[in-house]
Amino acid sequence: MIRWRLTLWNMAICFLVLLLLGELVYQRTRDNLYASVDRELLQRIELVPQGWQSGRWRRPPRMQPPSTPVEDREGPNREQFARLERRRQLLFPRVVQPDGKAFVAGREPLWAPEMLTKVTPTKSVLSTAIVEIGGQKQHLRLATAGVYEDSKLVAVAQFAVDLDDTEAELRRLRETLLAALPLGIILTGLAGLIMTARALRPVGELAEAANQITADRLGDRLPVKSDDEFSRVARAFNSVLDRVESAVSDLTQANIAQKKFVADASHELRSPLTAMKVRLGAAKMREPSAAGTEELVKSLDRSVSAMARLVDDLLILARSADLGPPKKQSVTAAELADEAMHPIPEPLRSRIVLIAPDDLALNVDLNQMSRAIRNLLENALHYSEGEVLLTFGVGEITVSDCGIGIPPESVNKVFDRFYRVDESRTRDSGGSGLGLSICRAIVEAHGGTVDLESEVGKGTTVRVSLPA
Repeated sequence: MIRWRLTLWNMAICFLVLLLLGELVYQRTRDNLYASVDRELLQRIELVPQGWQSGRWRRPPRMQPPSTPVEDREGPNREQFARLERRRQLLFPRVVQPDGKAFVAGREPLWAPEMLTKVTPTKSVLSTAIVEIGGQKQHLRLATAGVYEDSKLVAVAQFAVDLDDTEAELRRLRETLLAALPLGIILTGLAGLIMTARALRPVGELAEAANQITADRLGDRLPVKSDDEFSRVARAFNSVLDRVESAVSDLTQANIAQKKFVADASHELRSPLTAMKVRLGAAKMREPSAAGTEELVKSLDRSVSAMARLVDDLLILARSADLGPPKKQSVTAAELADEAMHPIPEPLRSRIVLIAPDDLALNVDLNQMSRAIRNLLENALHYSEGEVLLTFGVGEITVSDCGIGIPPESVNKVFDRFYRVDESRTRDSGGSGLGLSICRAIVEAHGGTVDLESEVGKGTTVRVSLPA
């Protein structure tokens, strides 16, 4: 879980921080303790001139060691006495000649004889050494200084301070820091676990809310309570849900439309088939005759033609989404009008009045656009008895009639598939209801629009607008 991973990362970072902080505290404390020892040694060095008199070293009064009672030397406190005796020897310096020999025979040499060559007239030399005193090894901090007369080195003095107490204090500090390290890590881990749980609580709420969203509850949304990162995730998820809901809605509508389309198509195909079956049945029951056979053939031909037109229209609608972009070419308005009016029977075609400039050219797919115009013309001729006006303009084609018109409530529906203004009309009088749907599909494939204006009893105008 991310909660535990974050907690472990917090503990690891805390471990490194505490480790570095502990090392810093330890080093600063060590430096301060050693600086304190060095100050003490330098203060003692300042007493050297007081002890040098006429070429001989005598201890100044401040350097005289305290006396120890004899009974303490051999009593039960002899170990403590030995320790005090070792420290007592460190209270005063060891002074030797420049060559390292003692001024008095039998006196101890310097604790660190190698420092003889490092003394200078200007400063004392600080160093550290492990020296055996009274059979015990001791860690000493040393200060070595030279005694000069007339700029000549006449003696070398060396002071020492026992570092056992300092090292013991540093060991205690190190042990304390090491003991505090795991405790700090544990406390940090617990605090991090609690804080991470609180910080990730919105994730659980979002997950719970998301689990409640099902196919029948796509309208639900995740809660957005603030403007933090989790809220931005919730907004993004809600945006995705909006698109999913819209897509599902569109898909549902498309599915409903498809079912309606299949039902309408089946109904439209059943009607001519039923008519054919009825007429064939009636023909079987009558005595065969030339007149009856001719009438039957004509009736069947009309039904088959109606079915062929319907199937043709259905194929055009079914393929309209897969035809790809129209194969546009530059054609004159006269050529396009002739291609559109040619299949229309002559008695009807004579009622069409064409208005088109001679030099007007349009960039369209000739076959598709002529089919769209023909559907508009056939529709106008079917529902009017007078002239039908076909007008070409720049980027515009208009078909107008003075027929029965369309009721206002049906104007926005006439482009729907299989829609008829009057459902009581027969196939022969009212058509299949696909002509205007095909027209709109073709025009939209060209990037244009179709607008319809109509008034009952006065006529209808359909305007096709095409991109330049």
